[in-house]
Amino acid sequence: MLKKAFLILIMIFTAGSILHAKDKVTFQLADSDATRDFKYAESYEKGLEKIPADCEIFMKANATDADLTNSYVVVKKEVLMDGRYIENVQIEKDFYGIKPQVNFVLTDEGRDLFAKITKENLNKELCIIACGKILICAMIRMPITEGSVAIVVDDLEQAEAIRDSLAEDDETADIFLSI
Repeated sequence: MLKKAFLILIMIFTAGSILHAKDKVTFQLADSDATRDFKYAESYEKGLEKIPADCEIFMKANATDADLTNSYVVVKKEVLMDGRYIENVQIEKDFYGIKPQVNFVLTDEGRDLFAKITKENLNKELCIIACGKILICAMIRMPITEGSVAIVVDDLEQAEAIRDSLAEDDETADIFLSI
């Protein structure tokens, strides 16, 4: 009986660690053409047939049943970066003081890697994926070379989901937002 309880406890701890580990957060490029082809296919099954071999499909974390056609994004399988390069995550208000903004700081190695990624992929969408769902996709408009990233989102719930997925623990996940 004790062995069984111990095994269950280990399984629960391991599952929790896997779901919340920073190295399970990935940064991958969206494939806009494949996403469009999937979205406008005659059926879900036909859409799956249109996904290139170097891609996979993910559902957005904030997807709703009312908007299933826009709930999926086709993403390149290549992982460009993962969560181990993230040092600090905070939520603040955006420049205008209206919307929540998730800010994260990268390690020195992460700064260099992210600068390379953003320089090489201008005008492409970069997706942050955690626990098998897309947290957010953002268009890369310019190289981000300073190692500090800011993402404006629509609501506090989405900001908290992103923060919680990017942060290693509560000590690195600070909220500076008062609503």
